[in-house]
Amino acid sequence: MRLNRAKLLGKWGEKKVSLLLGLLGNGYKVFNDVIIKNGNWTSQIDHLIISHYGLFVIETKNYKGWIYGGVDQEQWTQNIWGHKTSLSNPIRQNRGHIMALKKILPEYSVNQYKSIIVFSSKAKLKTFLPKELNVIYTWQLLFRIRSFKEYILTDENIKEITDVLQSQMLTAKEYKKIHVSNVKQITKRKENLVQSGKCPRCGRELVLRKGRYGRFYGCSNYPKCTFTLKKES
Repeated sequence: MRLNRAKLLGKWGEKKVSLLLGLLGNGYKVFNDVIIKNGNWTSQIDHLIISHYGLFVIETKNYKGWIYGGVDQEQWTQNIWGHKTSLSNPIRQNRGHIMALKKILPEYSVNQYKSIIVFSSKAKLKTFLPKELNVIYTWQLLFRIRSFKEYILTDENIKEITDVLQSQMLTAKEYKKIHVSNVKQITKRKENLVQSGKCPRCGRELVLRKGRYGRFYGCSNYPKCTFTLKKES
C-alpha cells in the first residue's frame, strides 16, 4: 500500500508540474512522461522542454519533510518527524536522463541541456546546493526556466530535436512495464553488490569509515569513486 501511495503521489506531483509548464507559452515545446531507449534499457524522463534556450530536462520529486543529500551521494534522505527513508539522488538520476538523450541526439553538447530538479513546496531542502544545479521548489520552476535568456538552439535545431524525439519515444504500456522491470533489475544488482561488499558504481571493495555524522561505507577507490552508504545502527 505504501508503494502504491508513493506512486500515486509521484504521478500527482508530475501532473501538477505538467499543468504549470503549460503556462510557458508557444516558445516552449513541452513533453511529459517521456520514455526512450537507452541501450538495452529504457530511460523515463518526467518532463522535457525544447526551446531556443536549450533542452530542459526536469525531474519531479513530490516529497515532504526535510531532505538531505550531497551532489555525489548515491542516496538522499527524507526525514519526517524523525522517520528517515532513502531516495535516489535526483541530480545523478537527471544526469542519466541527459546521457540517454545524448545517445539519440549526439550532435548536441552537454551545455545545451538544462537539468532541473523540482521538489514539492511541502519539502524543505536542508543541504546547501549550488544554484547552477537547479534544485528548486515547484513555485520557482517557471521563474527558473524563464531566467535562461541566451539563444543556443535555432528553429532548425528545435525541429530536428522534436522529430528525433517523437520518432524515439516509447509510449505504449508494454514499454512502460519494461522500464519498471529494468529499474528493478538495476536496483537488485546494486543491492547484491553492496551485500557482497562491492561498490555498485565501480565494483571495488567497500570499506568502513568514520565521518562527521557517524560510520559509513565508502568505496576503496576514493577519490576516483565517491560512492558512500550510511551504516545502519
